Amino acid sequence: MDLHVAFIPDGNRRWALKNKVPLQEAYEAGISKIREIVEHYATTRRIRYLTFYVLSLENIKNRSRVELEVLYKLLIRELRKVREDPKTYDKGVRIRVIGVREILPQEVKQEIELTEKATEYNTNCIVNLAVAYGGVAEPVHVLLNRTRQYGKLPVIEELLACRDLSIVRYMPDTPPPAVVIRTGGEMRISNFLIPYIVGARLVFLKKYWPEITIEDIEKVLTEVVKAQ
Repeated sequence: MDLHVAFIPDGNRRWALKNKVPLQEAYEAGISKIREIVEHYATTRRIRYLTFYVLSLENIKNRSRVELEVLYKLLIRELRKVREDPKTYDKGVRIRVIGVREILPQEVKQEIELTEKATEYNTNCIVNLAVAYGGVAEPVHVLLNRTRQYGKLPVIEELLACRDLSIVRYMPDTPPPAVVIRTGGEMRISNFLIPYIVGARLVFLKKYWPEITIEDIEKVLTEVVKAQ
């Protein structure tokens, strides 16, 4: 089944306040939750595409340098873990990163490229990490990169003719998400996957991201199937 489920993992900082733990511990818990979800669905193959909103363009603009450095270090560590873990290849997990990676630190970009290259032939579970990502910026960024590579005229003609709007998406080969799940209680999209979610079901959970369970996700999936 080529099911695509996307997540806005909100509430890490509020979870830290609630549990009186350092922010880094909350981010560690959040990353552990992503790992748990990926491992589960890479095994069951109930979901083929998983997309996680890791770091938005707004986050990069508004978060402190200290907090961003923590996030970057954790991202580097996790990318290396995934790349070096034999289970990644046994379970067929592919990692792709979408976003304006040009603005990321060099070491982060390097780890992204190495991990994407190492896992590019895995096909059972495709994990998209939205890093330095903005849904409104995506079509502009993709179109700019394509025009630099192929020249302006053919791309603009194709776009105006509306023959294939996937040319302005980071993931033209990925089906749109059937459902977007946001934790943390906020009922908004926060500039996530704007070019993809026209027909998606939006689900907002009150639980903070580190508290979400596989059972929560399965309940949502059951409801989505019933509604179809």
